[in-house]
Amino acid sequence: MDIGIATETPEGLDALRPLWPAMLEHHRHLVGAQWPVRGTARGIFWTLGKDMMVDYELVEAAGRVAAECSRGDEHTVAAAARARDGRIVTAMNVHHFTGGPCAELAVIGTAAAQGAHQLDAVVAVGGGDRGVMPPCGRCRQVLLDYFPAIRVIVDTDGVLRAVPVAELLPGAYIWSDHQS
Repeated sequence: MDIGIATETPEGLDALRPLWPAMLEHHRHLVGAQWPVRGTARGIFWTLGKDMMVDYELVEAAGRVAAECSRGDEHTVAAAARARDGRIVTAMNVHHFTGGPCAELAVIGTAAAQGAHQLDAVVAVGGGDRGVMPPCGRCRQVLLDYFPAIRVIVDTDGVLRAVPVAELLPGAYIWSDHQS
């Protein structure tokens, strides 16, 4: 998918040229990665790979479950995951004073129970219109251990981004690296 700014005249292109560095930095911030940039006679364009795009269908699925299934303090966050085969799997957290699985962990178990053992993306949405929520530290570590290439949809200052889980855990302990 290409995004960018185009103009119909060379004069318009010259007017845009001083803005390019700021535009590039802004877009790099939004997707959390670098991507191919190309200039043409009409403007500057960026190509976003499928792995850099936010899966809004996933966000909507988690939001729908959060809105319909949140109940008191017991179930307050929903998660949705995109399985490698394209299916969307959803689940709710289980809150209890002794602890309990977060929605992200519940969706991993639900996916496994449905035969979806490879997940490509995940998002958590809070009930009560709290919106997209970042995974806690434990969920980040579990996601990294089970699905090192998974992309996590997070809200950064009101902008949704799909980021590699490893980006959420700099310097992380990699469980599989320490198994014999």
